Amino acid sequence: MSPRRTSHRHNPTHIYANDASYFVTGAMLYHVHVLELASYKQYLQEQLLNLAPSYGLTLKAWGILNNHYHILFQLENGENLPRFLRRFHSRTATTFNEWDKQSGRQVWWNYWDWCIRSEQDYWQHFNYIHYNPIKHGYVQKLRDWPYSSLFIYLEREGYEWLDDCWRSYPVREFQIENDDFEVILREQ
Repeated sequence: MSPRRTSHRHNPTHIYANDASYFVTGAMLYHVHVLELASYKQYLQEQLLNLAPSYGLTLKAWGILNNHYHILFQLENGENLPRFLRRFHSRTATTFNEWDKQSGRQVWWNYWDWCIRSEQDYWQHFNYIHYNPIKHGYVQKLRDWPYSSLFIYLEREGYEWLDDCWRSYPVREFQIENDDFEVILREQ
């Protein structure tokens, strides 16, 4: 079956392919920092981890910031991508509105998906996700940002693996002084 495309006014075109890897960014309406508190980021992460398997998503990497998130995953059935995001956004928005006593507030603005096209594309998005808290100025060392999958890879694969991944698939906009991933992860 070939990928299905959908497009709506003011929304990006979505390509729903089966057995494909995707990079998705979800953004808060007006870039409001709804996720500023740790408990909100933790809840979003829990919902992501709990809901993804129900929709055939195999999470590969994620990062949660104060007003957006990024996820990288393998998807069995492309049609499940909008279903998953609708449920994920609905569930988290309802909870955040309850917590903030903001009944009916629109929390999520939109999402953008990118169907991964190559191994290089995959690993550059993987690195982008994990370096994003530094890009946005939340931290200077990645070890200080616990709201991502980085520590799973650190524990499972080690510093050398992450450093090799960073060196092999650099993200051009994130060039660091000596291209040493370990420097931005460990305390000097």
